[in-house]
Amino acid sequence: MIDASKSYNFDLQRVIAVGYSNGANIAASMLLLRPETFSSAILFRAMVPLVPQTLPDLSDKHIFMSSGLYDPIVSRQEAEKLFGLYKKAGANISLSWQQSGHELTMEEIRKAKEWLLHSTSSPRSSFA
Repeated sequence: MIDASKSYNFDLQRVIAVGYSNGANIAASMLLLRPETFSSAILFRAMVPLVPQTLPDLSDKHIFMSSGLYDPIVSRQEAEKLFGLYKKAGANISLSWQQSGHELTMEEIRKAKEWLLHSTSSPRSSFA
């Protein structure tokens, strides 16, 4: 990724992963295994993809998670487990609950946009 950032002239400190379902799980894995890859992440319907033997220091990472209260694929416990894993690693993390299942809603997309606009200006760690 460092070589690509030099070749294509982009700042690694500004790369933000956005993923839904399995795409969110891939981004979640990258944060745990290669945290230098992203500065921030927006994870819709993510679950714990893996638990590394040693947690990375994610204190400089900003993560927004959005989960559905009625999701038949990603349970509330699974989302809370991922939230706790990132919190333990020191991430600035926010978990937003939706009155929905596994589908995305416009409300959570608006919440993610709002979070993105403010995520670098003020560290956040919330659970709502």
